[in-house]
Amino acid sequence: MSDGTIRVGQTEAAYSDDGDGNTSLLLHGFTGNRHTMHDLGDLLGGRRLSVDLPGHGDTVCAEGGVGFTMSDHIDVVGSLLDARCDTGSPVDVVGYSMGARVALSFAVHRPRRVRSLTLIGGSAGLANKKDRRLRLLDDTRLAHSLHSNGIEAFIERWMSMPMWQTLEQALGPEGWQASRDQRISNSAQGLAESLIGVGTGQMPPLHDELSKLSLPVLLVVGELDEKFRAIANEMAASLPDARVKVAGGTGHAVHLERPDACASVIGSFIGPR
Repeated sequence: MSDGTIRVGQTEAAYSDDGDGNTSLLLHGFTGNRHTMHDLGDLLGGRRLSVDLPGHGDTVCAEGGVGFTMSDHIDVVGSLLDARCDTGSPVDVVGYSMGARVALSFAVHRPRRVRSLTLIGGSAGLANKKDRRLRLLDDTRLAHSLHSNGIEAFIERWMSMPMWQTLEQALGPEGWQASRDQRISNSAQGLAESLIGVGTGQMPPLHDELSKLSLPVLLVVGELDEKFRAIANEMAASLPDARVKVAGGTGHAVHLERPDACASVIGSFIGPR
């Protein structure tokens, strides 16, 4: 595995590059980092690129929120592909949760760089302006709690949410502790800036763009993740070439709860590596 960094404006983005063959780009969720996508990548095979998105892992951003907008995330992803892949070669992009929103935004704005798109627990943002305002207020409160209470208290609160119960069961005590340790390794400032800069309340909604996205899209969602199952079905109805795959007995983090099954579904979709 090769680890390195690329500079994008005032952001120094850390990435991993592993394997040979057809290239997949894997984008992690909020409080994760590039390493949380490695198990899925190893199961997929081929060449795997992963990156610490702004506010996470080893990626370093300028102070004051510079480098945290969705446009900045798109630039980080595009610059990584420009630096590590042939300019004319599209790749298979796989994103989870926040990473799925980044992946979808990247595909909408730079479709020629994307061969296929897999969204695990993804969404197109919030279409309603009032919903976006309320979500941004919630995200801002969470960001303030990071500053006032510290990252350990924030992660304890985050991981106590009902949506992670199935993940805790799937990982077991040691895996759950390792997940906690990884999340706490992020910086409070970085996660706070990420919440405000690229949270669902701040993300430019993409619902009107879905019908224009002609590339193949796979929407992977957990059977027990009712909210995102509904979102996946709504998105599939607007996308020209989309399919929904429901992973039985899983919640939001399908790739962590059932990595073998998740990789099998994605592998059938994107083909040999």
